Amino acid sequence: MAPKHSGLQREVLALYRRALRMVNTKPPTAQPKFRLFVRYSFKTQATSISPRNISTIEHLLRRGRRQIEMYEDPNVRDCWIDEPLYFVAKRYVPPNSSPTGLTLLFFHNTGSHKEVWEPIIQNIFEQASNGTHSKSVGIREAWTWDWQTHGEAGRLNAAVVARAKKHIVLAELAHSIKRFAATEGFLHGHNLAGIGHCSGGTSLVLTTIDDAQPGLKYKVMIIMEPSIVARESAIQDLHDHLKGLRAMVERRRHTWKSREAARRHFQGRPPWRKWDPRTLQLFVEHGLTERLVQNADGSSAIQVTTCCSPFQEGSAYYGAESNEDHYAAAETLKTLDPDLPVHMLFVTPPEVWPEYQREAALRLRKFASVKLIPNVGHFLVQEKPDMVASLVYDTLIDQAATQAKL
Repeated sequence: MAPKHSGLQREVLALYRRALRMVNTKPPTAQPKFRLFVRYSFKTQATSISPRNISTIEHLLRRGRRQIEMYEDPNVRDCWIDEPLYFVAKRYVPPNSSPTGLTLLFFHNTGSHKEVWEPIIQNIFEQASNGTHSKSVGIREAWTWDWQTHGEAGRLNAAVVARAKKHIVLAELAHSIKRFAATEGFLHGHNLAGIGHCSGGTSLVLTTIDDAQPGLKYKVMIIMEPSIVARESAIQDLHDHLKGLRAMVERRRHTWKSREAARRHFQGRPPWRKWDPRTLQLFVEHGLTERLVQNADGSSAIQVTTCCSPFQEGSAYYGAESNEDHYAAAETLKTLDPDLPVHMLFVTPPEVWPEYQREAALRLRKFASVKLIPNVGHFLVQEKPDMVASLVYDTLIDQAATQAKL
């Protein structure tokens, strides 16, 4: 007897059949990969999820419609990167690690790298150990990771990503983090606290989604200057704004003769000139890489460039798939357990994200707290890491005190 499916599941299966028909329009050599991708995206997950898990099925529908748009585009002649990508993470353990304390997971912003959080992590560890607060919260460890096209991961994956000519979206990062957590078991039994900045806030929220990998379960989330976009706020003005950001990123300089030349360039230009010297040094060390280039006369030379290419960074600001990630994060945030404390931090006045975008984000759910931070810009993590560390640690202390009263 055939299993009964819910109406939403039937919608997903209808998308599956439609996508299979469209696979026949792709190059014959790519069709087997497309068919496998379609089965994974639609049929396998739609039929393995409980009909009562409405939020996850709705997520599959949104992703399915996005895939249909991809299949309809005649310029899309392949569907994934055949070669594996490196996933690179770092673990930090305080001297007074508490086995029952929080494990802090940090998600960096577009164009950055995992080490950007090191001054903040060091400061939090010091605050937790020196007893400067009347109250404290136990810390077990902290983790950071690179988006696969950023930092050390971007350097390791550069050749594969260049051959694929495909933007690596936040959903792929979120999936890799969940797979890392599930297969390696490093986070099993940990009390997780997620901290994300800008697009890092989007990837943080996306890691909560149950699909092929179980979503991460957080005790608390802190999101700073989020790029999360409620679909209803995605008016033409916002699209134009995001297109402008992409164009700016793609046309700005990204190669230099040396790291020192790059440092001098950054010191005189926004946004880098406002950065704390420690985070600027970390960007020069971890956000740049050397490559061998051929000169017109046939000679070769070493050139310094950003680990994240202008195409990958620009596409993160505006593109069909990257936009959907931010919409999906908004819709996921709306359906997360209302008892999960989510704290939002914004700079004031707004610097990158327009006021109406953040107002729409704040209507998504009841937040545990909303803080407006003056005298700092969108890149608050880079500009004032010590202030951010205090904000994060104070939020964790306040949250622990609130939960202790329940």
